Amino acid sequence: MEGIESNYVSVLYPCFDAYCVVAVESFDRHIVMAFLERVKEDFTKRYSGGKAATATSKSLNKEFGPKLKEHMQYCVKHPEEVTKLAKVKVLYHQVNTEKLLVKVF
Repeated sequence: MEGIESNYVSVLYPCFDAYCVVAVESFDRHIVMAFLERVKEDFTKRYSGGKAATATSKSLNKEFGPKLKEHMQYCVKHPEEVTKLAKVKVLYHQVNTEKLLVKVF
């Protein structure tokens, strides 16, 4: 990861797939994470259990590349909405985690 000291990397790990994005440090992390979530959800919806499992390197670029661009443009053009939604998701997961911990302990 040399040469990207001023950037940061955010990664989501669903099962065996990794979703990664590199963004400049000044870019809002909520927007970056929202972008990753949108990409993950869209990719999973389109390709889970089939095409992605057998795809060769770069074979989905032509088909999914434009979708990446759409997601990125949406997140950049609607930062308030994306940030608000990301914060709500964080709160939702925190509440669910607390409920789970109460049930377990």
